[in-house]
Amino acid sequence: MKNSFFINYFLGLIIIISFIFGLVISENSSGGAANDAISILNNSKLFNSYLLHEVPWDKYKSTSLPLFYILNKLLFSEIEFIDLVLTNVFFSVLIFIFFFLTLKTKFSINKIEKSYLFLLSSIVLLSPYLRSSTFWGIEEIIGIFFFILTLFFYEKYKSNKIFLYQILCLLSASLALFSRQSYIFLIIFFFFKFFNFKNFFGKKNISIIFLLFVFNIPSLYFFYIWKGLLPPMAQEQRGLSFNLIHVPFILSILFVYFIPTILLNLNGLKDCKTFFKKYFIYIILISMSFFAFIFLSDLNTIGGGAFLKILYLINLNKFFLSLFISIFSGIFLIYLIFYFETKIKIFFLLIISIFSTIDLIFQEYFDPISFLAINIMFLSSSIKSYKFHRYIYFSLAYYSAFLIGSIYYYSL
Repeated sequence: MKNSFFINYFLGLIIIISFIFGLVISENSSGGAANDAISILNNSKLFNSYLLHEVPWDKYKSTSLPLFYILNKLLFSEIEFIDLVLTNVFFSVLIFIFFFLTLKTKFSINKIEKSYLFLLSSIVLLSPYLRSSTFWGIEEIIGIFFFILTLFFYEKYKSNKIFLYQILCLLSASLALFSRQSYIFLIIFFFFKFFNFKNFFGKKNISIIFLLFVFNIPSLYFFYIWKGLLPPMAQEQRGLSFNLIHVPFILSILFVYFIPTILLNLNGLKDCKTFFKKYFIYIILISMSFFAFIFLSDLNTIGGGAFLKILYLINLNKFFLSLFISIFSGIFLIYLIFYFETKIKIFFLLIISIFSTIDLIFQEYFDPISFLAINIMFLSSSIKSYKFHRYIYFSLAYYSAFLIGSIYYYSL
């Protein structure tokens, strides 16, 4: 017990030191952070040069709502690159802290040793996209913070059933939306989670609807002046429309984050054999459908996620690339359908539907929020201690390899 206590804190400390080292050397493990930082800094200077209602949106080079820029405008009168980095470092520390507090609340009944929760919390600092976005002052960090804050208040509500936590959960989700439109899935999911359809016109329901409207007035204001869900420049260059071809790529990206959890739930080769034997026909049918979508479409070499990048790296032709993506996406979709409870299926359906409207799919859209959501919403709080310990150590090795692989890939 004492050995594991010191080992867990030591490993967590090593991760934190690596995060600090990455900050010092301006690590760019996501590849595009250095270029994105230029646009982010220009946007920040744009906001600091005008009153909010006078911002020339035709010069705003972002697809996101401007909470990040408004906050920095309030904090700094003259903004420089280092100011954006400091803001993100602050929020990254809060992400780590609230991830730990959320896990502590979730596993309070199971009485998991805190050193294991500390180690699991520190693994989020291995995320290539959290690291790069922090070190280069990118706008995504504030959205990730409000994402974890939403889940924190949700866990607090589950533990105490206090209405205030529902309101704070919806407020956090609304602030996440105000940082990036794709977080709308949080508002939809938790609204239906909290809304009592058996007492449709009850005071609690009316309060939720009214407060949710008030919380989202800032976002609605920008949608109104933009005359759309995206800023004017983004509407011209990108736009929003549902694209079915994105579904298998999103599933393949999500599959990457679920591998530790799947291995935790499937006990050895016997369970794997049972899974494939039981659902073989479904996997084949879904995979064939995905293969037809991918193979008959024009593939974009930009984005697509880590798995697709590995396939490009080993120089597979379009047939085999489409085949591998289809198989892995099909396997994960069947696993999702038959192994998860209804609320999780709904959560993923919302994520897949919303992100399928984006013209390009990047791994960074799902990292590290997938890791956070898996460990908070989907990992069972009644898990046996010895399995939980193995899961944490495997996750540490897995995400360490993921970070190293990302750094290696973008150094080529």
